[in-house]
Amino acid sequence: MPVLADEDCAAPCAGYAVSLELASERTKLSGSGEGGSINVFPTIDTALFYQPADHLRLNLSVATETVTDAEGGTNQIFADVGSYVENISARIGDDDTYLRLGKFEASFGLATVALEGLHATDLVGDYDLDERLGAEAVIGFDGWLGSNRLVASAFTIDRSVLSGSLFTSRGRTRLDDGGAGNRKGVASLAIILDGCREAEITDCYAEGDFGYRIGFLHQRSGQATQEQADEGIRPRNETGVLAAATMATEIDDATLRLLGELTYFKHFDGEPDDALMATFGAEFESGPFTLMASYSLQKFLAHGAPDATVHLADITLRYDFGEGETGLTESTALSAGYSVSKDAEGETRHIIGVTLSVELEGATGAQ
Repeated sequence: MPVLADEDCAAPCAGYAVSLELASERTKLSGSGEGGSINVFPTIDTALFYQPADHLRLNLSVATETVTDAEGGTNQIFADVGSYVENISARIGDDDTYLRLGKFEASFGLATVALEGLHATDLVGDYDLDERLGAEAVIGFDGWLGSNRLVASAFTIDRSVLSGSLFTSRGRTRLDDGGAGNRKGVASLAIILDGCREAEITDCYAEGDFGYRIGFLHQRSGQATQEQADEGIRPRNETGVLAAATMATEIDDATLRLLGELTYFKHFDGEPDDALMATFGAEFESGPFTLMASYSLQKFLAHGAPDATVHLADITLRYDFGEGETGLTESTALSAGYSVSKDAEGETRHIIGVTLSVELEGATGAQ
């Protein structure tokens, strides 16, 4: 989703950020009898804010994208596109220290917000804490590394009418869907500590020379799904820990960025099995070109059964056309990428894709 810059506003003021993407992908499953499938889809993320007074900001983010998965081997051309609310919240405080209330994506993983390869975050997205209802407190402070912050979130999964979607229905989230954190009341707690040298924390991977994040997550078990009940599986509480680091170095007129993230979950997503995940990413930026490569491993540590491992590698080349010459803060980029993944059953998936993206941002009343 687009990220609004923290404009210095003379309240009242308002702003927006819009990310427009048009992607075309071809998917092929190795060893299957399918001839492959083609997917052409838009992704539109719109973020708005209104600041009626100093130290109070109201935020709204809406995503428009394909909201249902196609059957294997089925083409999906501008099909099943729906819109839903990702974030509707109030922020009380300043840019460094604040309290956020409402529906939002709680902070946990770093790779999922830093890596920009076309499919680089497909596995790390499994532990995203998106579409949560609750509260998040952020305390910023200066430390030995530079900018630091402590973030604590308490929340549950959104099951309100906002969990549905317009145009194409994705269905509302319900308690009988199960899963970690899908309970009434405050069901989950996430705590992270991160910092950055030579940049703001939110821009650390792109602009800083070193950054870190450590995190803790606990989510209470939801109720058993029908499938779990049929198999006699009892849902469990999920506990996770995370450690991540980024660094960058200048090589002549180019920049090399590196990222590593390691997570471990006890009873991942409320299931009996544990999970270990590792992600490594690299970017080499030279002029308007950025070459991005990443590798993720997801290992399920099964109890009483062989472990299962999932692999994902992605390589993407992006060309940035630069800012437009309008009054908007505007950028346009063209990306082409290839990803290959191997699931726990040994099936290999190849995806070749091209994406055209445009980003717009602006504010009124900014100083």
